[in-house]
Amino acid sequence: MKFDFLNSNYNNLTEPSLGPVIMNEIFANPDLLDVKAPYWPTAFTLSPNPIITEGEGNASFTVKARYPEHAMMMDMRAPLTGGRLAEEGEEYTYSGSIADFIAPVWQEKASERQYKEKLFAKYGNDAALIQGYAQNVLRPRIEAGNMALDYMAVMAETRGFVKYDKGKGVKSTLYKADIPEENFVKAGAKVWNSPDCLLLDQMAQIEDEAKERFGREFAMQWKIDEKMFKDVFLKNKQVIEYIKLGWLAQNGQLISQLDAAPNSLITEENFNRYVVGTYPGLSPIKIVKVRVYDTKTLVNPWPDGIATLAPAGYSGEVLRTNIQDEEVYTRFGNKACDFAFARTGNGLFLVMNSTLPDGALKMWQTKVFMSAVPVITDWLFRTIVNTKEATA
Repeated sequence: MKFDFLNSNYNNLTEPSLGPVIMNEIFANPDLLDVKAPYWPTAFTLSPNPIITEGEGNASFTVKARYPEHAMMMDMRAPLTGGRLAEEGEEYTYSGSIADFIAPVWQEKASERQYKEKLFAKYGNDAALIQGYAQNVLRPRIEAGNMALDYMAVMAETRGFVKYDKGKGVKSTLYKADIPEENFVKAGAKVWNSPDCLLLDQMAQIEDEAKERFGREFAMQWKIDEKMFKDVFLKNKQVIEYIKLGWLAQNGQLISQLDAAPNSLITEENFNRYVVGTYPGLSPIKIVKVRVYDTKTLVNPWPDGIATLAPAGYSGEVLRTNIQDEEVYTRFGNKACDFAFARTGNGLFLVMNSTLPDGALKMWQTKVFMSAVPVITDWLFRTIVNTKEATA
C-alpha cells in the first residue's frame, strides 16, 4: 500500500486553507509544543487591542499616568491672590515606537523534503514529522520571541527605558520613560554586598523614604534577581539571623539558641517563609529568574547590583501592533508561492509557512514574527536602587 504524502498534515502546513487549521491544532496541544514559560507575563499584561500602524508601517504610542488626587492642607494667602497649582492630578506622558521582530528562519530544501516523503511512504504516518516540526521548528522560535520580551521587560523595570541591542540586524532605543531623578537612589549606609550591612533595615528605610516622597501609602513590591539573592541576601548577617530567629520561634525554641541553629536553614524557601512579608516596614520581595540567549551566549538581562521597588502588581503592559506580512503576502504574494498564516500567544506571534521557488526546485520556510514592546506604567512611583553605591 502506498501512502500519499501530498495529503499529509506535514505537507499541508503551507496550504493556505488547511495550514492554519493544522497549526491551530498544534498550538492547542501543550504537550506537543511545550513552550518554556517566560518571565514577562508575570510582570506585564498583554494589551488586547493592537495599535494602528501609520502609512509606512510604523507604530508609535504614548503612555499616560498621573499622580492621584489626595487631600492636603490649604495654603495661607493674601486676600484676592491666587493659589499654587497642585502637582497631583497633572498628567505625565512618554512616547516611543513598537519594533518588528523575526526569529531565525527555518528552511527545508527539496532533498530534505524527499527524505521525509520516503519515511511517510514507508510508515504512512506523519505524527513524528509533526512532533519534530512543533518541537524543533516552532517551539524555539516562539521562545525566541518570549526571550526578546523578557529582555525588554527587565530593561524597562530596572532602567526605565528599552534599547534593543541584541540579536542581529537593527539596534534601536524604543522608548525612555521619564522616571523622576529622585527615584534613582543609593544602597543606604552600606553597600548591600557588605556582609555586615543591615540589609533589611536599609531596605525598609528606602521604602519609607519612597512613601514620603510619593506622599501616599499603597501596596509595594521589591524585586531582586536570583544572582543578587544568592550572592548577597543569603550571605548577609542580618538576613541569616532573621531566618534563624523565625525558625527558632516557629519551633518553640529559645532565641538564645541562635548560634546553635544550623546554617542549612539559609534557603530560598526559608527566606520566603521567615523574611518575606514579616519584616516590619518591608514589602514582599520577589526573586526574578530570567535568562535569555543572545545568539549562542546565555545572558542575564537583570543588571548587576540593581534592585527595584514599585507598586505591587503588574509593572505595565505589552503593547503590540498589526503585523503587515499576512495582509501583504495574501494580497500581493507571487502566485507561484503558497503562504499559510496562523497566530499564537493570544495573537502576539504570527507564523508564516511558505512554499517558495528555489531555482528549478522548491523549498519550504517557516517564519515567526512579532511586533511588540513592554512598557512600564508605574514609572512615577518606581524606585531603582543602586545597591553597590552607599550614601555614606
